[in-house]
Amino acid sequence: MIDEESQFAHEGCPPHPLSIEKAKAAVENEDEMQAISDFFRLFSDSTRIRILLALGTGEMCVCDISEALGDDPVGNLPPAQGTEGRESC
Repeated sequence: MIDEESQFAHEGCPPHPLSIEKAKAAVENEDEMQAISDFFRLFSDSTRIRILLALGTGEMCVCDISEALGDDPVGNLPPAQGTEGRESC
């Protein structure tokens, strides 16, 4: 529990124990935090964002995505896990 003398308390703003406990509960599951981090890492490359935006217009095969984005952006990405041996079109 957080006490009134918390080292993180700002002058004139005492800690709010209920808010702190709720926030601690929301971030305590390390496996869940890693899964969320891994999910957002998927969007860390601008090419992936461009592909997602293209796919937002409708279903597309890889060759059409490459054509739409130009410069063979799909060929510049490492293969996704579990896609080895699949044909692109």
